[in-house]
Amino acid sequence: AILYISVSCGLTLLNKEILSKYNFNYVFLLVTLQQTSLLISLLIGKITLGVNIQMKMQFPPSYSLILSIVTFQLYVCTSLLALKYVSIPLYTILRKTGMISTLVIQYIYDGCRLSSVAYCSIAVMVIGVFMAGMNDLNFDFRGYLITLCCNLLTSVYLVSISWHKEKTGDSANT
Repeated sequence: AILYISVSCGLTLLNKEILSKYNFNYVFLLVTLQQTSLLISLLIGKITLGVNIQMKMQFPPSYSLILSIVTFQLYVCTSLLALKYVSIPLYTILRKTGMISTLVIQYIYDGCRLSSVAYCSIAVMVIGVFMAGMNDLNFDFRGYLITLCCNLLTSVYLVSISWHKEKTGDSANT
């Protein structure tokens, strides 16, 4: 868990530096390079450390799996693009509003409702987000809009994983 948190935070800081300081505009290339390096690292781990990598994939893949893959790629790309325009703390705060779109899409998909306590806690978090956003001195509408698109894509991705698991009985990430 500590290694995951360290790598995740380090990668976020590296991406912010690359996208903002060096004005790197090729987000899809950056995502492809990072995913390729992850695959190479997994293969090296499998060869040298005997890491067990199991993959169950049917061909042709189902539409639900394709939807999960496409929305994941778009979510990661918009996430990196959003980092270019907003600060890391503000990005983290804005991502907290993603629960609202997830709730709406989940409700549309299967009619799932939460308890009133859950709705109240989400409302408190969203109010906190708006209060933090009001103090943003470097307000960039484009950054806010891209982050909100990222939230929407994340929500579609999460619901598509549920749809895939329900449809095939298999997890979308195996």
